[in-house]
Amino acid sequence: MVLKELTVTIAETLFLKNISFCLYRFPAEEEFRMAIAENFLPHQKDQIFLISPFHEGSLDKAIHLTVVNNEYLTNDFLHQLQAETVGKEFPDIPLPPETTKREYFQKINAYLQEIHSGKIEKAILSRVIYEDKPKDFNLFDCFLRLSASYPETLSYLLVTPQSGIWMGATPELLLQKRQKLQRIII
Repeated sequence: MVLKELTVTIAETLFLKNISFCLYRFPAEEEFRMAIAENFLPHQKDQIFLISPFHEGSLDKAIHLTVVNNEYLTNDFLHQLQAETVGKEFPDIPLPPETTKREYFQKINAYLQEIHSGKIEKAILSRVIYEDKPKDFNLFDCFLRLSASYPETLSYLLVTPQSGIWMGATPELLLQKRQKLQRIII
């Protein structure tokens, strides 16, 4: 099995076992990488995968996962994970309310005023819209299509009990490296 396919199969197993993970691909790379809950790491801890809240005053907590060195993404590791007992079920996470178009444009105008006044340099605003999931929806197929559609971005699939499921592709610079510390912010 090719490393990319094997890494996705490992992620599918982690998902079925309720084990926290992040499957990701750096811009312009072919292979996927993986970070998992530390107690399932097949080697000594080397690199940390840290997802931090955007705002320092946020009540959300940082998520710490441990990067799996690609040479350990093997069939033996897959079999080891398949033998694991299922972890406890992830809790239901309350979802934010849907945003109306009017509310969204009001927020855009408020942010534009803040930018024009010089109080802030940049703002990221999203709108919450709910859609019914198609009956044939497959999380991992969706992630593979997303990654293939945006090869010059960081694409990721994050699954943890604290955050739920997040998937995205972003062209933003999200990696800082100081000395031996790497920090990825999603």
